[in-house]
Amino acid sequence: MAVPEALVCGADEISRPRSLARAASADAVGAHATAWGRAGGAVQAALSEVGELSAAIASGDKQNAKEELGDVLMWLLTLANLLNVDMEDVIKEYLNNPRKLPSK
Repeated sequence: MAVPEALVCGADEISRPRSLARAASADAVGAHATAWGRAGGAVQAALSEVGELSAAIASGDKQNAKEELGDVLMWLLTLANLLNVDMEDVIKEYLNNPRKLPSK
């Protein structure tokens, strides 16, 4: 499966969707999961981080927005882990669903 150009980053960053799930170590995901203990807590944490991301974007603080994107991503990966969802499968299914992708 070809990787859409929009998902390709620099060599020092994640460059393929299937690398996304591997980007977070099991220890980091486990630490987040332990902090909340259940999926509901992870959802609340993700929502909180999205709020912080929104504030960073509104303020024009690109560095803070980058950090908050990382926080949002980690909580989403934590939620997937708690729900025993393989994010590689999620990404593949998303990319293969034309209704999900933006129209050109």
